[in-house]
Amino acid sequence: MKRPILLCLCIGFVFFLCPPIHADSIVIGLPALAGTGNCIPFGCQSEVPTPDYQQIYTSSAFTGPVTITGINFFETQLVQGAPSLGTYSFFLSTTNRSLSSFSQGGPVGADNQLFFSGTLPAIVGNTLAFTGTTPFNYDPAQGNLLLDVQVVSGATSPSGILFLDQSAGTDQTTRGPIGGLVTEFITSSAVPETPSAVPEPSSLLLLGTGLGGITLILWRRKSQRRGYLENC
Repeated sequence: MKRPILLCLCIGFVFFLCPPIHADSIVIGLPALAGTGNCIPFGCQSEVPTPDYQQIYTSSAFTGPVTITGINFFETQLVQGAPSLGTYSFFLSTTNRSLSSFSQGGPVGADNQLFFSGTLPAIVGNTLAFTGTTPFNYDPAQGNLLLDVQVVSGATSPSGILFLDQSAGTDQTTRGPIGGLVTEFITSSAVPETPSAVPEPSSLLLLGTGLGGITLILWRRKSQRRGYLENC
């Protein structure tokens, strides 16, 4: 009976002590410009600025360090066409370049990292979604976030030109060609390792369940022993 007790204790304390991972998302560039969109760089690759497409996002849009695992763009204002058949590479980096002086073709950050490379996915639910092959760790305290998109090879869209939601620029959170694209970053962040003064309810529930199970096992063993002695 000792092994089940130890197992319950181990499970309870693992769930109690290990910090959970929280998935979240940050949408930058709202509101979108009504009734129109931006075909650069995924719908009219012939117009992509040389040598690549760049878009900058203000660090103030992020509340703290995050790990970026996905990037989404939207097609809600001008629904037509389909993504280019070309092959693209996405890079992310931290930059000290400012939004006010931002221009295309500038240098990338020292931590420049390949985030995605491949053909463009189909649009599902008005969303062009990219899952990073290598998540990018971004700390807004170190500077603004730079997205660098390179067209490896391109072709015309299979059914007309694709226009994705374009930032109206009124919130001053992003800059890119023709205002830049409304962008959603899928992020994850771990709860700080320092134990919280007030544990989460789910952790308390798991710990309480484990302790309750141990108490029940001990009570049954005591009852069985008492019954055996009374029958002797």
